[in-house]
Amino acid sequence: MRYLDKFVDLSAAKLDESQAREELLVSQQSIEKARQQVALIPSYEQRLNVANAQLTALEMANAKEVIALQRQLFAGFCRMFCGSNYVGSASE
Repeated sequence: MRYLDKFVDLSAAKLDESQAREELLVSQQSIEKARQQVALIPSYEQRLNVANAQLTALEMANAKEVIALQRQLFAGFCRMFCGSNYVGSASE
């Protein structure tokens, strides 16, 4: 086979092969990086769920505080303008 290779110019084919190998190496590196990133998805999802739960808890706590303040304001308004005490309490 080497004898026949002397009569055929293989430099273009060798260059093509070298370029294909380089592209394959780059592709393999990209695939490995993508695999590593995909492997991180469950931990990111878990962190997101924890953050959402914390946010919901904070919103609920803040909502209770806002309702209590609204009730206090309404009770003060009733005492000033209605001449009666508001039946509800801030602890409800």
